[in-house]
Amino acid sequence: MDLQATSTVDDGQILSLLTVEELKKSKRISHSMEDDFLEDCILTAYAYFDGIDGWLRRSILPRTYVLKRATLPESFELPIGPLVAVGSISALNSAQTAYTTVASTVYLTVNGHVPTVSLIPGQSWPSLEDHPQAAQIQFTAGWALADVPRGVRAAIRLLAGSLYDHREADFEDQRVSYVSRKIEYGMERFAGRYRVLNDSVDPA
Repeated sequence: MDLQATSTVDDGQILSLLTVEELKKSKRISHSMEDDFLEDCILTAYAYFDGIDGWLRRSILPRTYVLKRATLPESFELPIGPLVAVGSISALNSAQTAYTTVASTVYLTVNGHVPTVSLIPGQSWPSLEDHPQAAQIQFTAGWALADVPRGVRAAIRLLAGSLYDHREADFEDQRVSYVSRKIEYGMERFAGRYRVLNDSVDPA
């Protein structure tokens, strides 16, 4: 299984999810001298939570992804949610040079945090080439800006505030290098219910 994000989230969207003014209010900052640094803290905190390698293992704001698999079973899980839509399901051609869209109808279900793609009963996938990336699924995952859970927003604000307070210990090259146990407890309390804890997706 190979998953790649094929789009990015604009910094402006992230800074709408948690604004500099909101972070300044939570930290009781009344000046604008460090606004650029506060933006960096917000963007870094967001990156810590977002994506298949993030703390949540979920796509926070909508991004498009391409998943490549060796097989297409009757039902299979997508490795990241929340699912917005499946754009296409394609099969590698016999020359193994391009993908052709598969016409089979599918339906979508959500099992906990994990979206599942299933064939409509009576339908079938075509035969696939013997290749580790024989099938390609294009899909979009992420909450709409207005629908991002309050707990996820609060967890991002908590970590961004920690980065601001402890910039020498926590903030290096726009990456989180250390999260204190106290902050991690707060993250779990705010956003733990939305976290995907293990990789239950079929590796094929």
